[in-house]
Amino acid sequence: MKKIILVILISLTGLSLSLLPKLCKSNKVNIDNHNSVIDNILQLKGYTSINIVKEKRYKDYYAILYYKSSFNIDNSKKNLELSIYKKLDNSKNNYDYYGGASSTKDFDTFNCNDRGQETIIIVYGDNQLTNASSYCIKSSQNLYKKNIESDLILDIYIIYDTNNCSSVNELLDINGEIIKMF
Repeated sequence: MKKIILVILISLTGLSLSLLPKLCKSNKVNIDNHNSVIDNILQLKGYTSINIVKEKRYKDYYAILYYKSSFNIDNSKKNLELSIYKKLDNSKNNYDYYGGASSTKDFDTFNCNDRGQETIIIVYGDNQLTNASSYCIKSSQNLYKKNIESDLILDIYIIYDTNNCSSVNELLDINGEIIKMF
């Protein structure tokens, strides 16, 4: 009986060790190695291919805006996806997956409070249908306004004086009038 239990335990241990590498996939990437970043997104999302349309580095963050390549892109409905990486301590180019979002809206935000130290707001979207000339973000005591200079938007804001990660976001026309909230 003891031998049977020992054999079962050894078998279970071997099975656990063989599954460990599959369960503990690394989310660390070198952002200077473009293929490493793409492979990581494909692995995390389970996609076969993506079409990266915009990238942005700001302080300790790296954001990537993309479409699933299998998605049929037309002007009536776009499904933008966002992946965010945060720089590892004492590293020049090594980043760890931080989070992501997907949206069918033309503009959206990713808002997150990083352990009470800082609030990250990432504005992303496609301005082709809306044709806004600027956007405005109001978060806590802060107000940010930025002119839109291209069809695809990807901007990162870091706010250090708040634990509140909510924001009110407005798209504005050329006269500064609100087109819509996002």
